[in-house]
Amino acid sequence: MMENKNINANDKRILFLLLFLPCLLIRRVLDNDTWFLLNSGRYVVEHGIPYIEPFSIHKNMEFVMQQWLTDVVFWNVYNKFGENGLYLIIFLCYGIIIFLMYKLTMKVSQGNIFVSFIVTLLSSILVYTYMVARPTIFTLGIVMIELNLLENYALNRNINYLLSLPILSLLMINLHAALWPILFIIILPYLIDSFDFKIGSVYSEGYGCKYLMLIVALMVASAFLNPYGIDSMMYLVNSTGHPEMNNIIEIKPPSVNNFSGALVYIYIAIIVFTYAFYRKGNTKWRYILLTAGTIYMVLSSIRNITYFAICSLFPLSFFLKDFRFQENTFNNKTSIKILRYVLIVLIILIIFIINFNVKKDETTYFKYLDLNNTIDYIYNTENTTNIILYTGFNEGALVQFRGLSTYIDPRAEVYFKKHNNMDDIFDEYFCMQKGGVFYKKVLDKYNFTHLIVSRNDILYAYLAEDSDYDLIYSNERYNLYKRKNI
Repeated sequence: MMENKNINANDKRILFLLLFLPCLLIRRVLDNDTWFLLNSGRYVVEHGIPYIEPFSIHKNMEFVMQQWLTDVVFWNVYNKFGENGLYLIIFLCYGIIIFLMYKLTMKVSQGNIFVSFIVTLLSSILVYTYMVARPTIFTLGIVMIELNLLENYALNRNINYLLSLPILSLLMINLHAALWPILFIIILPYLIDSFDFKIGSVYSEGYGCKYLMLIVALMVASAFLNPYGIDSMMYLVNSTGHPEMNNIIEIKPPSVNNFSGALVYIYIAIIVFTYAFYRKGNTKWRYILLTAGTIYMVLSSIRNITYFAICSLFPLSFFLKDFRFQENTFNNKTSIKILRYVLIVLIILIIFIINFNVKKDETTYFKYLDLNNTIDYIYNTENTTNIILYTGFNEGALVQFRGLSTYIDPRAEVYFKKHNNMDDIFDEYFCMQKGGVFYKKVLDKYNFTHLIVSRNDILYAYLAEDSDYDLIYSNERYNLYKRKNI
């Protein structure tokens, strides 16, 4: 492996440490998904694995807790160490992801430290957008291990690098079953490249497909070792095909009007520019397929931004591996200047991200404070024994964590008929929100006794004029209504 010898040892250390600066920017406020993860983990610890959905007002819905092991880890940490324990897990996972990306880019770039630094840093900025208490932090670590193993196999033709993949499959199906198929999406380009063929001027590597095919079979077999069997493995398939899913922001394609979306298009431009002007030598099929596939994924849904970040960017280090500073131009003074410039850019970026997140966290904090106050009012003044409670999609998780059953919550797939074999409650909710069904039809169907309604909910306007409900509590963000004559 050739190293960029024009960079001295001290500069190498500084560059390596600078890679981990984004780790200091992890978000400080738990989001709505975290509450249902904690609630689920607490349930598993106290009652065991559930097969009937236990938190909503709906009875006898079939249920797959697809990230049950993540839930248990999060709850045990939160129960003992509070929010700081969760932040520590995020910090450690983020650091591991960055380190594994650096190792991968060093391998692919044949030891070009400066190129590896730039590519890893670019990747870590995108990965940062999902560094919150979600199963994704474990999924990304598993995917990074998989990429390193596959790349080692492709370069060294040693089957020993593949032997850990079934273990990764076993971990993924229990930590985050919804994303279990990503392991095979990533292995597919390596499998194709392992055959011996040529298309135009592009040759395959032909490093042997039989071992990869055997490992894929073992990965599928190991995934059956989960509490829900085939249902966990089919979770993603059963979660597709719902048009109302487009109402969830992270399901939508990236938009230039927000920070993450704008970054996606900037990164795609960087990739295209690099392929067009700096690519030297033969292109590897696995890099073409990984890049094209994950660009398609992120353009379909912004929530795929992390997989785009790690699968589309590391191949750049291969195409830029021959980039070197000219002899005698990268002397000690020049290296100090460059590192200073890099540090200045990082500090500016950090200030921007911190400012962006402080404003976002303030909004989230006050929203949860108002919601908690509303829940407190219910517990202090109402008989919760026979309460039938309506909440909106984003509010349900925290309310359930506080011990009250709700109409809906952010676990979107749980409310698909494909999953629960009962009713398409998710579609019903969003259809009502868009005026596709008269709101009274939904309210009468469930005979709600109480309704927590946010300012963004269509019921916020309707219930203010509805004589069947009394406003019994209100704050800046929420109104609490109670049906009359109960």
